[in-house]
Amino acid sequence: MGIHGQKIELWAAGNLTYGGSIFVANIVLLYKFNNIDGWNILTILSGIIAFFIASYVENGIKSIPYLWLVFPNLFSEGIAWIALLFIVGLMSVLELAHRACHHLIYNDSDLEVESID
Repeated sequence: MGIHGQKIELWAAGNLTYGGSIFVANIVLLYKFNNIDGWNILTILSGIIAFFIASYVENGIKSIPYLWLVFPNLFSEGIAWIALLFIVGLMSVLELAHRACHHLIYNDSDLEVESID
């Protein structure tokens, strides 16, 4: 049960899973940019903030009874925040590990062609 007596069912878990996928997509985009400047960070942050805005707007629509008043219930639970932070941390670790392995396997000096003089 949530803080307002509403059942937190599969809809809330689906909403949180969708938010996790948005976080993952934005984190991967952040790591795949060749240059990280203010515009790229602003784009990534606006994608993440858009999830919270859309969730809050869905929260107020009474014609969707399964998502009505889910926002305060979902984001008042500490496990929801832990799950989102965990997925961001996991994707960061995996991306940095992928870069390190890629650098070890395809070392730039191994790919250089030596000139015969």
